Amino acid sequence: MSTPNTSATEIEPYKLSEIFSIVPEFDGDQIFLGNFLNACDCAYDLANTQQKKFLTIHIKNKLKGGAAQLINSRDFSSLIQDLQRLRQIAGESPLTFYNKLQALNAKLHAHIQKSPSLRTKEQKDAQTTLIETMALNTLLTGLEPRLGQLIRAGNPSTLLEAQTRIRRELQLSYLENQKTNKPSFQSFQSSRNQSFRYQNNQSNRSQQQMKCSNCGRLGHTHSHCRQVLNQQNVAQNSFRPNFNDEPEVDEPQGSSTSFNSSNFQQQNRFNNSAFRSS
Repeated sequence: MSTPNTSATEIEPYKLSEIFSIVPEFDGDQIFLGNFLNACDCAYDLANTQQKKFLTIHIKNKLKGGAAQLINSRDFSSLIQDLQRLRQIAGESPLTFYNKLQALNAKLHAHIQKSPSLRTKEQKDAQTTLIETMALNTLLTGLEPRLGQLIRAGNPSTLLEAQTRIRRELQLSYLENQKTNKPSFQSFQSSRNQSFRYQNNQSNRSQQQMKCSNCGRLGHTHSHCRQVLNQQNVAQNSFRPNFNDEPEVDEPQGSSTSFNSSNFQQQNRFNNSAFRSS
């Protein structure tokens, strides 16, 4: 019965100290390059997944002289390329993109301070200024186009100033979104007001299109013309009776109060004589 092949690391992993001891120092001499590479391959095969991460760091620390300078320059170039290629990806917030850029920027600054080729303070300051300029340019060109255009319009001179402007634009965008997303009641009131204004505009527009056939003015028809209504009111008032005036009664000529009094006295005498005779 055959059994699957298993490596020594799966049976019993080696200690890191034992693996590290396999790797010798290397100063870049071509005579010892083959031995150095063979030792690195052997140590890499004996290390497990977790140990390989530490082994890579240990091998870089074993480089000395020209070999170390060459590796450091390559690391520096790789970091610069990563910085220049950095862009804000879809779904990524502007501040997350800014933090990623700052992480690369910090690595480059640390490399400048440790670089053996930059010995004087003036050289390190010049290299630092160059890296800061490159990082700022990457930020302005790597942001989402709309936000990047707004930040570039402010012409920031440092990364900190650009970050402040980014935060300000994000706050303004948040406030605009809050105004746009009103509660349902406010939205309902707003829609009602818009509908009311629309109806008023339609009514005013239709009134402006009307023309009276009587006076020739715009804004009303013949049936609503003031002149026609005033004429109708005058005609109605002329035929309306006045109930406040007392009616005039024609009295016969020669009639007077004395006539009525004498007639009343004669009637009384006649009635009295008729009563006595009975």
